[in-house]
Amino acid sequence: MRANKGKIMEILDSHAVVMTSDGHFNRIKRKESMRIGADVLYTSNDLMEKPYLKKSWFFNFKTQVAVAMFVVLALVISQITMPVAYAVVSLDINPSLEITVDESRKVVSINPINTEADELLEAYVINENKDLHAVINDLIKLSNAMGYLTSENHNVILATAMIDSKNSKSDSIEFMSEILSAIEETEYTFDFTLVSTAREAGDLKSAKSEGLSLGRYAMDKENFMPPGQMKKLEETEETEAVEQETEPQNEEEKTTLPPGQEKKVEENKNTDNEKPLPPGQVIKEQNKPSKFVITEKKATQPNDNNGNGKNKGGGKGN
Repeated sequence: MRANKGKIMEILDSHAVVMTSDGHFNRIKRKESMRIGADVLYTSNDLMEKPYLKKSWFFNFKTQVAVAMFVVLALVISQITMPVAYAVVSLDINPSLEITVDESRKVVSINPINTEADELLEAYVINENKDLHAVINDLIKLSNAMGYLTSENHNVILATAMIDSKNSKSDSIEFMSEILSAIEETEYTFDFTLVSTAREAGDLKSAKSEGLSLGRYAMDKENFMPPGQMKKLEETEETEAVEQETEPQNEEEKTTLPPGQEKKVEENKNTDNEKPLPPGQVIKEQNKPSKFVITEKKATQPNDNNGNGKNKGGGKGN
């Protein structure tokens, strides 16, 4: 039977711990003559159960270094492979959602902001390569198929912002230009009005704090009204004005003024209604550049279902 040699490192009640020349530790049966530091010969019959797995501090140190290196390497690889959020694109139709992308324009996440967006995303399967332009076009087409885009509610509002404030406003404008070009090159079976705006990182933070999409926040901030809503408001105001003009006056409240005084009162009313701005401010308002770009997108191929569908939730409109 082959004998093994080791150095006694520890003596306990029932056994002793010996270290072999290759740094392994074994537990062997204790003998009266044993003393710590002495060499001892032992056979497999002297071993207690399984070999003791503890190694010397040198081997433990090497193991710890190897584990640490593995952890660091894994972290580095995860940082390289994990997509980093670069910009946000908000899409508002009736569903409101935000799409986060990395610098290569791949979708990192899609965040629904209202219940209509939840319903839209339940019916959507993202394309395999997660290309932003394809995702936007898919969501616009799906919104039409689900009845969110209608003849009354035909606005698609897009807003972009860079996540890192170090990126300039021009980066956001260039990013939006890429999206608009992709939409322009895409064939649709229905008409819609595209309203776009490029924003700054600060607007994105403010929108999140108010629980709004970037596009909705931008419209509120700039007091901007999409074309369809503007037309409806103008029609409502014209109707109300006509009703006020045709409304009969109460004979008891009607007062007859002398001809000259009546003319003066009418002139004062017109002056109060106009409220002209100072000359410099008028020029400034007229030359103020619009932060929203409005594009009419026309159908480029026949629509099989005429774009009609059940309008979810009655349609909020834009």
